[in-house]
Amino acid sequence: ATRALDASLQEQPHYAITILREWEQLALAAGDIPKAEMLWTGMLEQVIPKPDKGRKIAAGIVPLVALNQFQEMATLSRLAAKQGLIELSLRAIVQALHGGPPLDSMRESDQTNPFGQQADFNSHAASEILKGLNLLEPIWRSKGVSEEQIYEIYRGTVLPDSRPREIFIYTSSLDNSPDQRPQSVGAQLVEAAIRARKSDELKLLATQRLQQPIVELPSRVLLGQLALATNDRAALIEQLTFLSERLRLDSLEQTAELACHLMLPAMQLEDRPPIATELLAQIVDQWHRSTLTRRGNHSSEPITSLTLRLSRHYFQIGKPEEATKLLESLVFLQGSIRSSRGSDYAAYQRRVACTQMADEFARAGMMFEAMKMLGRSVDAVVSRDSHGFRISQDGSTVLNGLMALKVAERYDLLKAWTLP
Repeated sequence: ATRALDASLQEQPHYAITILREWEQLALAAGDIPKAEMLWTGMLEQVIPKPDKGRKIAAGIVPLVALNQFQEMATLSRLAAKQGLIELSLRAIVQALHGGPPLDSMRESDQTNPFGQQADFNSHAASEILKGLNLLEPIWRSKGVSEEQIYEIYRGTVLPDSRPREIFIYTSSLDNSPDQRPQSVGAQLVEAAIRARKSDELKLLATQRLQQPIVELPSRVLLGQLALATNDRAALIEQLTFLSERLRLDSLEQTAELACHLMLPAMQLEDRPPIATELLAQIVDQWHRSTLTRRGNHSSEPITSLTLRLSRHYFQIGKPEEATKLLESLVFLQGSIRSSRGSDYAAYQRRVACTQMADEFARAGMMFEAMKMLGRSVDAVVSRDSHGFRISQDGSTVLNGLMALKVAERYDLLKAWTLP
């Protein structure tokens, strides 16, 4: 076995990790924790990138890893943490993330961007990093890792010491829920800072990076997330206002997506500042125009969920005409969506949009309008390859609204709908 390991180290290092992992399992089964720690350390050394021969790494520089290497190091960190080997666990994550984002997680930057904006990360990479840290954090706490240590892990990930002019908040992709609260490592850093009583330090670090044009936008989002978490309304409004002004000049979807990571949580405040609603309307309008003028395949999300979120706001503040106009534009928008799923995919999406409109009208108590839109959805012509309309699933909000009506009102409404 030793000879096999030596041969793997020279010819095929990835096999060496497999051999070390098997030895580590045997050591754990035998209760030999020191030997298991030694083997885990050996596995970590195999995963960490090595500099070219003759090339030295400057002090304080952490080598970059690939995404698959990060995944291996995160797994190793969890295994070590569960056995109480905290120093090894923390070291694995520091080596994985404190040098910067994984090498193969970067999107190509837009060469037409006049702001020199920092390249974004693909959502898969951000999701993997979020998942890895989310799995580790409760284990660390259960093993007695201090809040300050956890904060330092997040701080070094988002604001690495080796790259003082950059910031990496690792935003996940927006989902398809109108009430979503976007996830990011930056937001988790803010929570860790508050627990560790490091809010002032984090604010100072993020403010220092505002002077770098390439990272001003993510720095503003991070400062806004901190203001939101600390109930600093004035600072929150300041960052939302900056994002609104930026979007008037910058039409990149990347910019709008990043702004959503501050705007959407702000929209959930009971006393939300008006600028949050204005920013949402600005993003929805920008994405509507972009979808109508853009060629090729593109998704119905996140524009659909953001449009529904804005329409709900209009209903809540007593502007049903604005909400209706917005929802009608969403139905029209589906006609410009092209996909490899079939030639009538746009028709299917219009049916889905009509059903969503019906749900929104029902949510607002406008049952006549809800039934009208439900009729448009049921009557929509789509291919037999698309699933049929299912009232129990697709129109559940409308059903609940009908059941809330008085019997006579429900009868009159259903009679007019069934026998027009």
